[in-house]
Amino acid sequence: MLKRVSAILILLMAVRGLYALNEGSQYRISLGSRALFVENGSLADGSNVLLWPDTKVAAQRWMLEVSDEGYSLLNVHSAKYLAPYGVRKAGTRVSQRSASSSQRQWSLTPVEGEEDTYTIGMFTTAYGMVLMSATGTEQGARLELVDEADADPSLTHWKVEEMNDVETAFSEQMRDDIVDSFMKQYYHNASTGHVLGGGGWWGDAEMFETLLDAFETTGDTKYKTYFDELYKNFVSRNGTDWSGNSYNDDITWMVLACIRAYRFFGTGNYRAYAKANFDKMYKRAQCYPAGMLRWCEGKDGTNSCINGPAIVAACYLFEALGDSSYLEKAKATYAGQRKYLFVPSSGRVYDSGVWSGNTFRVGNEWSSTYNQGTMLGAAIKLWRLTGDEQYLKDARNVYQWSFQNLTDKSTRVINVCQTVNGDLCGFKGIFMRYARLFAEEDDRPDVLEWIAKNAFFAYQNRNSKGVIWSKWLTKTAENLRDGDKNITNDAFGASTAVSAAANAHVGTLYYKDAFSPISVRDFNDIRYMQLTADATETDDLVTTFATKEDAYVCFKNVQFAEREATLVAFRANAANATSRVTVYLDGLAPECKVAESDVLPEGWNTTTLPIPPTMGTHTVYWVVQRSGKVAFRAIWFGDATAARPLESANAAPQASSCYDLEGHQLSELHGGIVIMDGRKILVR
Repeated sequence: MLKRVSAILILLMAVRGLYALNEGSQYRISLGSRALFVENGSLADGSNVLLWPDTKVAAQRWMLEVSDEGYSLLNVHSAKYLAPYGVRKAGTRVSQRSASSSQRQWSLTPVEGEEDTYTIGMFTTAYGMVLMSATGTEQGARLELVDEADADPSLTHWKVEEMNDVETAFSEQMRDDIVDSFMKQYYHNASTGHVLGGGGWWGDAEMFETLLDAFETTGDTKYKTYFDELYKNFVSRNGTDWSGNSYNDDITWMVLACIRAYRFFGTGNYRAYAKANFDKMYKRAQCYPAGMLRWCEGKDGTNSCINGPAIVAACYLFEALGDSSYLEKAKATYAGQRKYLFVPSSGRVYDSGVWSGNTFRVGNEWSSTYNQGTMLGAAIKLWRLTGDEQYLKDARNVYQWSFQNLTDKSTRVINVCQTVNGDLCGFKGIFMRYARLFAEEDDRPDVLEWIAKNAFFAYQNRNSKGVIWSKWLTKTAENLRDGDKNITNDAFGASTAVSAAANAHVGTLYYKDAFSPISVRDFNDIRYMQLTADATETDDLVTTFATKEDAYVCFKNVQFAEREATLVAFRANAANATSRVTVYLDGLAPECKVAESDVLPEGWNTTTLPIPPTMGTHTVYWVVQRSGKVAFRAIWFGDATAARPLESANAAPQASSCYDLEGHQLSELHGGIVIMDGRKILVR
């Protein structure tokens, strides 16, 4: 036996020297066309490892670790090891485990004549050499140990290839993959415009909003095109007067999609139809005490599914129209919802109830991601608009209750609404939207990280087309069928992962240094504009405004700390000499204005303006006050100690020794802040 162990160790040493398996690299381990995959992307100890088509996800990649005893294979997604689940003998299944060193050591023995192919085995004194074997070659086949003497080469010869092709955390590329795969599967030409899958009503509206979420976090013009085309088709099927739909929540969801589209794109029809249909809906639905709304005409009862969305819609209408009656409607409905269908002390939202005269009775205490999400959105919107701390406290409680009660206790991934059929398959996406809004308004980067964690987990369960159904906790079927339900052309059954991906808001700075250039790509809010490339200035993205007054880009969590700023500078390109720009801090009210430019010169220029002494952390708005097409690249701040007016300097700075704030040497000097001898200098 000692000779046998010595021979194995010698073989291991030879393998390491000859076959270049690199410690720390990622590997795909495959049999034919299928690669090892942790079942359903699970993070749980003891989960099965299966054969599955390679979808290039972390749950199908294994990190190699080397020791004197052999090799360990660590799953890139779960950080658990490939190991037998039990005694190391024939018949024991192979799983992922938090295994001890002795339980996870494998030998990788090259197969003669087969490139990058190995047998993967273990030796024990009690049972001899056992090999890892698939139980079949079909999709979903499990793994087990077999005696070396009984091994079937077709089930035990593993291709082990260094890939290093997957990321270990959610990224911009993953977001784009999720959205693009969804659109490729479901976005189709129609007789008028385009349609997602078969078309619908509230499901359509919710998916339209998901695409608006993607626009709101990327500024990419393609999402405007998508929305315009989908809306065109929706109107061709449903008209512009939606009062024929008896479900008031359906109407409200389309109102939300339209008023948000107006906020981003400035298209007047979107605002007009949102207002007209909200007004008709509210007039017929507001038939109960305390501002609460009827869910469906012809049916008695009020539901959170109408009250929550209506509050949010009224808030957006107030922002778009400046009509305080909408804010009062939002506050009144919120007060009733809070009193009768909400538990303020815990943050739990009930589903529905009925009125009998002036007496209300909760009929259904069920709590869903839909209702928790819209209550979260209603609370955080009203806090931002009114400053009333009660709303903020409610929002925090709603999020915390949802986090504690609607997620898996170990992973904190949402574990409810595991379906691809019916209304529930869209609920999780709603919560993701308002969780992002809450995160950005209440300075909660941990919430964005949580959204990204959900999106990353869902990504593990995509199929080879890149589609992810709303059953995040299970692998998406290659044929997009779940029992009798077929979502090949049913976009709603695969939409919530798209919402999680868009609302994770990855790829941008969360906290911004006020004294370094803040790129437009790091925006948090945007109105009447979109991002586009401008090669005349840079290959980076810049913001191009539509020809519309009061367009803005907003940056949150801009940190001045204890350093006092007295200047603001920005890089912009005015297409004609008609535009002025105003900078606001923490709001768009007149008292928040800190700087206003003269008419901007045409072309790319740096404009520097004085501001009142500013410290701390602020939200910064860059606003176009006069019409005219303007592109915007970056904004930054300066302090008085770094300012030296050109005309008062004893030795004027020369362009050859000066650099802009991004380190580019200047060929000539214009007004603005430059760097000379390591100092920021204001040149006028």
